[in-house]
Amino acid sequence: MSQVSFPTYLETAFEQGPWSTDEIVAFLLPIFEEVFHLHEHGLVAPFEVKESVFVYDANLDIDEQSAHVPALNLAAISVLLQKNKSRAFDITGTWIEDEELPEMVNAEVHTDEHESPTRPAYLLGYQCYEHHFGHHDVQSDIFCLGLYLGSLVMGLNLYQVKDVQKFAQYRKRSITLNKRVHPTIHALVAEMTHLDRRARPRDLSEVLHRLRYYRDYDPLKQTDLASEAIFEIKQPNNRKSFILSKLRNRLFDTSRRNRLLYYKPNARFVNLTISSVPNVLNYQSIEPALLFTWSGALHDRIIGMKDISLNKQLQFIDHPYLNSQLNTVRISVDNDEKEYGFSQLKLVVAFFNWYNLKEDDQELIQSPLLLLPVKLKRTKSLQHEQFTLALIDNEAIINPVLANYLKDLYGIQLPASIDFEKTSMEQFYEALRAKIEGAQEGITLQYISKPRIKIIHSIAKRTIQQYEKKLKSNGNGYANRVFAPLSLAIHYQKIIFAKEDFAQCTLSNPHRKYVLEGKQSTPTFAFDQGENNPYAWEFDVCNIVLGNFNYKKMSLVRDYQQVEEMDIEHPVFNELFSNLPKTIVKPLPAYQPSDWFQVITADPTQTRAILQARTGKSYIIQGPPGTGKSQTITNLIADFLALGKTVLFVCEKRAALDVVYHRLQQNHLAELCCYIHDSQDDKKEFVRDLKAVYDDFLHKKMDLQQITFDRKIAMERLQDKLDVLENYHFQQNNIHEHAGTSTRKLIEQLLVLREDLPTLTTQQQDKVPSYSHWQRFGSTLTQLSEVLAGTGAEKALALHPFSNLSSHIIQSANPFQLFNQIYDSACQALEQFQQLVQEQSIPATYATKIAQFAQLITDAVILSPLANTGNLDLVDPSNEAAKVFDAQYQTFQYLAEQYQQTIRQNNNWAKKFSEQETRQAVDIAAKYESSFFKFLSGSWRRLKREMKIAYNFDAHVLPPTISMVLQELQAEYDAQAKMLQQQQLLKQDYHVDNIHTVKIGIEALRRKLGDADVDYLLHHPHANTLVLQLNQLATTFQKLDLQLKQTLYNYAEKSFLQLQDELVTIESNLETLRELLPALKDFTLLPEELQSTIRQIPLTPAQAAAAMALRSYDLILTQSRGFANTQQENLHQTVNDIARIYQQVLHLNSDFIRATRRSTFLTHYEISAAKDAILDEDEKAYKKSYLEGRKILEHEMSKTMRYKSIREMASDDSGRVLKDIKPVWLMSPLSVSDSLPLDIQSFDVVIFDEASQIPLEEGIPALFRAPQTIIVGDDKQMPPSNFFNTKTEDPNDLESFEGEKEDEILSSESDSLLIQGARKLPSTMLRWHYRSRYETLISYSNHAFYAGELLTIPDRTSHLVTTVIPPITQTIDGLLHAPKLLQQSISYHYLPNSLYASRKNVMEAEYIAYVLKQLLTNRIEESIGIVAFSQEQQLTIETAIEKLADKDKTFESLLEAAYNRKEEGQFTGLFVKNLENVQGDERDIIIISTCYGRDAKGKMLMNFGPINRKGGEKRLNVIFSRAKKHMAVVSSMKYQDITNDYNEGANYLKRFLHYAETVSNGQLQEAKIILKSLLPTTQLSKQSLPAQYAIVTQQISDALIAAGYEADTYIGQSSFKCSIAVKRKGEKDFSLGILVDEDQHYDNPDVLEQYYQRPATLRAFGWPLLQVYAKDWLQNRDNILQSILQLLQHPVQQNRTVNGANTQLIYLENRAQQKFWEISPFGTKLKTRFGKIGSAGQSNVQTYLNNQEALQEMEQLIAVKKDEGYSEL
Repeated sequence: MSQVSFPTYLETAFEQGPWSTDEIVAFLLPIFEEVFHLHEHGLVAPFEVKESVFVYDANLDIDEQSAHVPALNLAAISVLLQKNKSRAFDITGTWIEDEELPEMVNAEVHTDEHESPTRPAYLLGYQCYEHHFGHHDVQSDIFCLGLYLGSLVMGLNLYQVKDVQKFAQYRKRSITLNKRVHPTIHALVAEMTHLDRRARPRDLSEVLHRLRYYRDYDPLKQTDLASEAIFEIKQPNNRKSFILSKLRNRLFDTSRRNRLLYYKPNARFVNLTISSVPNVLNYQSIEPALLFTWSGALHDRIIGMKDISLNKQLQFIDHPYLNSQLNTVRISVDNDEKEYGFSQLKLVVAFFNWYNLKEDDQELIQSPLLLLPVKLKRTKSLQHEQFTLALIDNEAIINPVLANYLKDLYGIQLPASIDFEKTSMEQFYEALRAKIEGAQEGITLQYISKPRIKIIHSIAKRTIQQYEKKLKSNGNGYANRVFAPLSLAIHYQKIIFAKEDFAQCTLSNPHRKYVLEGKQSTPTFAFDQGENNPYAWEFDVCNIVLGNFNYKKMSLVRDYQQVEEMDIEHPVFNELFSNLPKTIVKPLPAYQPSDWFQVITADPTQTRAILQARTGKSYIIQGPPGTGKSQTITNLIADFLALGKTVLFVCEKRAALDVVYHRLQQNHLAELCCYIHDSQDDKKEFVRDLKAVYDDFLHKKMDLQQITFDRKIAMERLQDKLDVLENYHFQQNNIHEHAGTSTRKLIEQLLVLREDLPTLTTQQQDKVPSYSHWQRFGSTLTQLSEVLAGTGAEKALALHPFSNLSSHIIQSANPFQLFNQIYDSACQALEQFQQLVQEQSIPATYATKIAQFAQLITDAVILSPLANTGNLDLVDPSNEAAKVFDAQYQTFQYLAEQYQQTIRQNNNWAKKFSEQETRQAVDIAAKYESSFFKFLSGSWRRLKREMKIAYNFDAHVLPPTISMVLQELQAEYDAQAKMLQQQQLLKQDYHVDNIHTVKIGIEALRRKLGDADVDYLLHHPHANTLVLQLNQLATTFQKLDLQLKQTLYNYAEKSFLQLQDELVTIESNLETLRELLPALKDFTLLPEELQSTIRQIPLTPAQAAAAMALRSYDLILTQSRGFANTQQENLHQTVNDIARIYQQVLHLNSDFIRATRRSTFLTHYEISAAKDAILDEDEKAYKKSYLEGRKILEHEMSKTMRYKSIREMASDDSGRVLKDIKPVWLMSPLSVSDSLPLDIQSFDVVIFDEASQIPLEEGIPALFRAPQTIIVGDDKQMPPSNFFNTKTEDPNDLESFEGEKEDEILSSESDSLLIQGARKLPSTMLRWHYRSRYETLISYSNHAFYAGELLTIPDRTSHLVTTVIPPITQTIDGLLHAPKLLQQSISYHYLPNSLYASRKNVMEAEYIAYVLKQLLTNRIEESIGIVAFSQEQQLTIETAIEKLADKDKTFESLLEAAYNRKEEGQFTGLFVKNLENVQGDERDIIIISTCYGRDAKGKMLMNFGPINRKGGEKRLNVIFSRAKKHMAVVSSMKYQDITNDYNEGANYLKRFLHYAETVSNGQLQEAKIILKSLLPTTQLSKQSLPAQYAIVTQQISDALIAAGYEADTYIGQSSFKCSIAVKRKGEKDFSLGILVDEDQHYDNPDVLEQYYQRPATLRAFGWPLLQVYAKDWLQNRDNILQSILQLLQHPVQQNRTVNGANTQLIYLENRAQQKFWEISPFGTKLKTRFGKIGSAGQSNVQTYLNNQEALQEMEQLIAVKKDEGYSEL
């Protein structure tokens, strides 16, 4: 074991780098223990002897033998410590300033070993300065041990001067020199080496404990846990409060511009503490009570809510600019109160000085901690202004921004406020310290109660006499500088104010260094910020600052607080954050066009989105790029206005507000709009516009009644035209029962089977069944036909013998046996009947069909009874015998009726007497009934008794006599006898048993008189014989009939000979039945009607299908004559009428809305101006309110400056009037909170646009201004950008509420209002894309992000590429390739040699600069935008452009014009942006710089910045969808270079580069394959072409190809396709587009879309177009084909090129007025020329937002001119 001196050891001690904690502890712990042992024995260590400390056995040791008793001289030490003491300040150090030295020297370091120190200081070596003053005790040893500890911690050798100076500099922040050491050890170094012994530990026991157990050291073990109650965080009491607090916290900006977090002094703040410091010569003379810092007195005033007089607290004379500062603050606060409705003036009574250890541990952050809301009052007096602070609340707000940030960074939770009545400042400090130090991170929190200063000893060369001479030169007793007594003037002359940066100072104003100049070193002072120790944080109460913390988003915070405080309920808010599933939306009710109030043409998806608002429910409108969101919003606003509602339209970006406002302006609705993006900047324009509109409303009235009438008429006309289309569309889709399919499908089938239509007679056609039979049984017929053909027979069953074979035979179990059983018997019977026919000479009339013969037999059977009795002559009533018979029968009938009548008269008999009894009873009654002595007769009594039993006398009102009853019964018996006598006579005369049967038979036969069969039998020469023969054969015939029915089909219509032949023929072909039997069995199951047709008419299956289809089609035309008469020409004319009327309706809607709103205002105005006498009580109250509102607004409108705030004007009475005039407000989310009071009834609806760009927390407050919310945006585009300032969030830090996690309530992905809304609200999607003039520009985004569901407009160009852009080797090639950019929709510019470094690609930037230069030099009309993939590349491109412009002044001039380009007030200038900020912009040409590529080593890095992050593909979607006409992709990589395609963003980028390159090279088939690969599987079927082209499309296409044209079918990359595109061979553009009414046409019930809007859209995109309907193609094929060919050969309107733009010139004349008018479109411009015929006329050019709008306006203008009498030539 060797011993080494400590100085020697130090020479190599730190060669391996800084020591760790364990190394230091192990090395020093033995000497600490030895010294502690000496102290226990009353000794001190010999540290004053350098050699007594050495290194032994790898530990620091001390010579214990040299230990000695303490030496005491505390009096001398006390004098030293009191020398610079101040009651008002904390002294942080002493410095020497010498003008001959480059910088100040630390006076606390004494390195001259030959001189003793004169003040407390750090000496060379490891000694305590106290030793030089004869004092050495325990605390002196602690100081020396601290030096050894600090030396090892900081890696310093204190035997060297520079290291001692460094030690003094870093003693309190040693952690900055060695981060390997535990914070507890660093804290020990600072404590043990304090020059003031009173601040050192009292003994070594605590030091040793902390050293040994540094990991477990808990500085809070003695902390009173009761202080934790101060930090009891008030938890949200309900779910809504929890959400509101989270959203409010998101508003807190953590950027450096937020003075609530990064405090910096400026004109908005006054440091009251600094302002209270008097200018004195000696800092020690300043009394603490003079300083305005936290004190008991201030605490008491706050508790008592007493005003604070600043004139008493502050030194106004010493601080001459204080008045101005306070007034500046006061005025800014007053302005804020007027503008925003609240003040943010706060008194900061405590600052929190801290470090963000996770980002920059060297930067001290000063943040206001405790803020008291106050009001600054000013009163004027004769000499000075008096300033007073009035306390609004004695509860101090804890800075919410700081609290939120500390929670995110360190998990430190602070309460919302501190009530000084319950908690003192010190208690709050202790509680906060416990929180911070309890985190065991080594951070300490110090309580700073006094301003800190450092003592400076200045040595000046000039003497005070020199100053006296200068002073005397002033010539009088008062200094010129200030109006003050001479003594004060001298003071100003002698005090030099040296400014210091506040960032290095604790106090907020530039701090003064007070230096009294003289010959010798004179002590002065300067304010000091203390030590820069990231682990020593401060609770500073000695900087009281008054400030206007008008943090930009505080108005939003205020709204959240108000919602929570007032507990405002809002159904939309509840729905947005509900934990219930999304509400299922009911289908919209049907709305007629008369219900529409559109002012701009709207496609069906836009119309649905608009009408959904009528439900009153909140919902989302998903608007992908270029789908007309602003157009939809404009119509939506118009719809609400027409319904008398008010609208708040909110958008983050002014550009988006501009677009909607411009559209409203174009449609004359801007007068109803308030446009406020910035509540201050827009106020003057707001008042100016309000005055103009107010005056216009009063002086220019619109005729609402006439406008309403005109609109009603136009709507009725429009509806009539739509009804024509509706009826036609309905008939085409109608499924007829007899057809089994729709009309359109029937027509299609007829076109397919056109060549198979058979030639049938009218009779045959009438027998053909309807098409529904083919639908059901066509397969059976086809199968039978195929089997027949297989046997060598004809395909038509009717031509085969088995067509006569009955179904019974075919379906029987053994048809062969059954047939053979019947065959012989049937043949014999047929022969027998044939003989009878011949024998009786029965004519062919009765023998041609067996059914006729059967009728003859039936009639014979009926006649046979008469024939048997010889009474056949009785049938003809004209015969004499028949007449006699009829007379006798009539007599019989008369007697029978007489008999029946008597029976009815005797109906009261219960039991009739017999005839004999009746006669006896009659006699008895006649004898006794009238006799007086009848009671003596026994027979009478017996008769009377029996009569009562047998007869019901009670049935009579007047009971008859017994004689009368008996006589009537006797009459009955007499009548019966007569009838029977006559009946017997008839039987005898005519030899019949039943005269009734004979009579019935005769009557039946008489009814058949005139019937040929009966007449034939009756008039036959041998009538009786023939009738009897036929009657005898009836049984035989019945048997034969049954046999034939079983054997043959339709036998009844054939003769006996035919039937014999058929039986014989079938019998001869019976062997083939086996092969045909299965198919025949199926056939016999078919309906009889269908079997009959197929058996009798020779039809193949195709002919049968065609005949049946034609049958059903004829029925349809017969049943619907209107449909039958509707031809293609009618439809075209109807569509043209709709186009014209529709444009008129749009104008009338605008006029109707304006007139309605004006009428409402004028009505209310008139009420306010009316006399009270004519008003009721409600009207009087309304008048008072409205009149007051008018006065306020009229007063503001009369001003030229100093207007009331918009918030004031929008509130109360004036707000009511304002909403009448301006029912639509266009605002940013911030301006809503700034300018509008929080009232859920402020508006009827709030509409958010570009909602994917509105942070959720900023959008919610605006939502509380209306009961209904409509959110418009695109969730497939990027949310609010935070890529460059993101911070990660630990999932373990997420809070929960009643079991729900924070990210379940507020999704971590819900950065935007749209994303949150899409989770809970129903949505509708806009699907028509209008932006891109070439479909290829949007197809990638459509397929990749929207599953191909957007309707994109088919390209009229075929994208033939004649020249492929080669790889680019030099940037100047941009001049060469720029024109090629305009020749292609997408051009790919590959720079293989370009390098990517530092997120920049210089070569790409320079190449783009050259391309831009050439484009501008060529004076192209298209607007240009440049987009980079990073901010750095954006700046690089801008730099490259600037360099080129510096070299070429012409280009510089063109560039300036391009940057500032505007069209119709809309900015369309050149921009250079990056993918983070380009959303919402569009230009004709977009040049993309991908930027990424290989580095200098040729390595391709896969670091694609934000693209690689989650949701990076949404950023790509934005950048890929900005171009309207051309997109140039400038890239230093090819798709093959991207290998991390497992990353979603990188994968989409890779496939886009591949797609762009294939389109650029004209490889369209490969491009389509790429697009198809992007679609989800479920969408592939929707996007695929039909397996077989629709027949009309195919037939027209074939015909045009045969005529020598090129015809492509189904042009388009979305579901919107042009059926046929025709061009001449070799041409690039299609000459004609043909729309055919295929399935997609009729699947859509919206006739306006199918017949008008789709064709109009194609025409708007330059397509010459013709619509062909299958019905007309079926009926007039040749004529339609001829029309198509004529259009191709002689276009109606010849296209011509003007200034490089494809245009159509329309020329009209009004011969009556001798005027002409012509119009032609140029992209987004319309050029009109008009005047007298023969003159040059006058020209005018108008620019529109896009091509579609221009062409729609063109159609409207043409329609107006035609209404004025102009006609087209």
